[in-house]
Amino acid sequence: MIVSFHPVLWADFNTILGGREGLSHGELELLHKAEAVLLPHVCPEFLYRVVKSLNKPAFPDQGIRLAYPGKVGQAILFKKARIPHPKTQIWERLWDLLSQARDPQWRFPFLIKLNQAHEGDGIYFIGDYQGLEQRAEEIGKRTKEERLFITQEFVNTRGKVLRVVIVYDQIVSFWKVSTDGNPVVAISKGAEIIREFRPTLTEKGKKIALELAKEFNIHIGAFDIAFDMDETEPEPMLLEINFFFGRRGLGGSRRYYSLLLKGARAWAKDLGLSPDRIRLAV
Repeated sequence: MIVSFHPVLWADFNTILGGREGLSHGELELLHKAEAVLLPHVCPEFLYRVVKSLNKPAFPDQGIRLAYPGKVGQAILFKKARIPHPKTQIWERLWDLLSQARDPQWRFPFLIKLNQAHEGDGIYFIGDYQGLEQRAEEIGKRTKEERLFITQEFVNTRGKVLRVVIVYDQIVSFWKVSTDGNPVVAISKGAEIIREFRPTLTEKGKKIALELAKEFNIHIGAFDIAFDMDETEPEPMLLEINFFFGRRGLGGSRRYYSLLLKGARAWAKDLGLSPDRIRLAV
């Protein structure tokens, strides 16, 4: 039996958590009997922990997202795993950054990323110290509750960032291109989507994304990859892994649901289960 907690993927038994913070007795009994479990994309930690404690295969796996949460967690992961990425530093206090950035040796420009920054929101381009001071009040307010944030070396991508979306065995890539000179390249900030650009770089980016997805058991993720366009033969640098991401670059929700179904069925087949037991609820 495949048990699904996913609102879009249906299987042999289907249930939805909603805002609940626990499982019913009946749901726990079903999990004990389950051969595999489909988790909601925005999966609460308690559900994942219950499923893993029962040694049940789960899709999408949540392990790396929960072990290294937010931008701070990913900075720790990238350093620990020696993943190529722009130089990154973790900060607990904005005042410390303001103090250290006064040093003439401090390198501008750079990016500030709030720990829970998402799809361009909470990301600040800092061109010089005056710009840092101008942003300080806003950043200070946003880091009041969750104080940790990161600074990241600015890579001259010339306004082009590769996104590689992986849904188990499905892969889609496209370039996000800034049209107004905004150094924060995000679709939510007005970036356009280009399907074909620098195929050699695209293949390099897809390769590193696939390798990382396999190494860390990432079933669903959008990998944002930068290339220093000042270099003759630039190599990919991972900016971040988005576990929750917009679907416009994929062609919309219907296209995403098609990828999701294909990925979930491939996962079930790899477990020796009939893939046809999983279907779309929409």
